[in-house]
Amino acid sequence: MAVDHDRIASLRSYVDPDLGIKETFLQPNIGGGHTVGVLSTPLDATPTAGWVICHSFAHEHVYLQSMESAMARRLAATGYAVLRFHSQGYGDSELGTDHITLGSHVDDAGEAAGVLAGAAGVARIGFAGIRLGGTVAALAANGADAPGLMAVAPAVDGADYVGWMTKQARLTEVATGERSLSGDPIAELMTTGILDVLGFPLRREVYEEIRQLDLSERLRRFRGQALVLQVSRGSDPDPDLRRLAERLRAVGARADLEVLADPAAARLGLPRYRTSSDSRKEDVQAGLTERVVAAVARWGAGRRWDDAGIPS
Repeated sequence: MAVDHDRIASLRSYVDPDLGIKETFLQPNIGGGHTVGVLSTPLDATPTAGWVICHSFAHEHVYLQSMESAMARRLAATGYAVLRFHSQGYGDSELGTDHITLGSHVDDAGEAAGVLAGAAGVARIGFAGIRLGGTVAALAANGADAPGLMAVAPAVDGADYVGWMTKQARLTEVATGERSLSGDPIAELMTTGILDVLGFPLRREVYEEIRQLDLSERLRRFRGQALVLQVSRGSDPDPDLRRLAERLRAVGARADLEVLADPAAARLGLPRYRTSSDSRKEDVQAGLTERVVAAVARWGAGRRWDDAGIPS
């Protein structure tokens, strides 16, 4: 049987006329190996600027994918070119999980900006992400002198983040009957050098790398426009995020701290679906996703990176 190469090639992209975007499947070389990505672009405009979506760490990468996809599409609908991709060690990337570090996330994001520039012809590229993806976005934007940054509920204190992650993983294991609460997971990690976190191998050196992170202290040169979006149950600014916004302004950025209060905020970074009482699959973050995506798109639509003083 003959292979219909034209038909196969046609599956690399699709058009969403309702959103006014086109999405194209890419297979770039990033981080020393092949990986996959999706380029989202507007249908009725030629983008002059773009965003790289930086995904989060470990299983947050999976749990936040649908929100990241919605974010990329909405940003494309406002006129941007947007690339979301798998860093090495994740999904359909070529290399294994032993290549994953916080530093590899940041380096891969920087390389992804080059891929986006080549694929969409844009020169001004910002970085965006959720949870640890927002942290990666901030570090990548800082290193690249990027014109834009959108950090949604970023992890500012690395020790708090890895503590939260290991606690949530252990509680999930207990709830599913896979493990008891006996023993200290961090002591196990220090002794064995690796901790199984819901099937993700958290290595001791990566744990220490993230634990020692103080994001505010690492930002020293970003002078673009930044959105720090707090996602919380209450409306009071989080001290860490307020400090992050103040740090960005101190180094020369135009930083906006916005607070999105939502009852489902505590579920950000956790599994999105659960089984309802009548055994149906229930999306417990649909409303939260829409509000986060709307806030990001609204802020992004108001940016003009060709303003004086904004690096390109």
